[in-house]
Amino acid sequence: VEGGGVYKIYCDALHRGDIIVAPSLLTAEIAAAVLPGTRVEVIPYPVFVAAPRSDVGPALAAKRRRAVSGRPVVFYAGRLSPAKNVHLLVRIFARLKRDHPLAPLDLAGSWEPGSAGRRYRRLVELLVRREGISQDVQFSGFLSQTQLRERLRAVDLFVSLSLYRHEEFGYTAAQALSAGVPTVVTSWGGGIDFSESGAALAVPVRNIAGRPDFEDSEAEKALRSLMDASARRRQS
Repeated sequence: VEGGGVYKIYCDALHRGDIIVAPSLLTAEIAAAVLPGTRVEVIPYPVFVAAPRSDVGPALAAKRRRAVSGRPVVFYAGRLSPAKNVHLLVRIFARLKRDHPLAPLDLAGSWEPGSAGRRYRRLVELLVRREGISQDVQFSGFLSQTQLRERLRAVDLFVSLSLYRHEEFGYTAAQALSAGVPTVVTSWGGGIDFSESGAALAVPVRNIAGRPDFEDSEAEKALRSLMDASARRRQS
């Protein structure tokens, strides 16, 4: 807590150090602003990725069948909250579904606790029904790290439209990229490392009256681009 004893010890340690090691570009930017002139190096969080198996399990077999039929799986894993823009992803998926053969949208993660979380869940579920895609959206719930790694081996595209202001590093996006899954992120918060490096396709974020935002059309364009690239790979 700012002003507390631990905070003072932390600040004192920063001022006495010769180099600051930050886990992300966003943290490095903040450190450089707070302590100008101090050397800052970025060493990202380690990402554990399961070694490829020699056998073809049910998930990989299903993925191969989808590749033949041209029905890719769009996947999101993380907290299901307004700041993560799950409702926008549902809306964009519904538009894409009208002219693309898609497998059900896979949303993994827990809803925020409390009344706010319950209200948001009702909003998203209502949106799914209104868009007529109740049979095309799968809520997978919380996944363990083992389950997440297995799921990433069986999906085709990963999307995170997060605008969460306190997220410094998109760990799940890093896992998706490490698993070789084409990924869309916002150029904000935890997505900055992947958007600036070019590892992921970025949805441009602009600042409006001090708040981050992006155009739905930009997110849809990015997702369409990855889907088209995936289709071309299947045809080659």
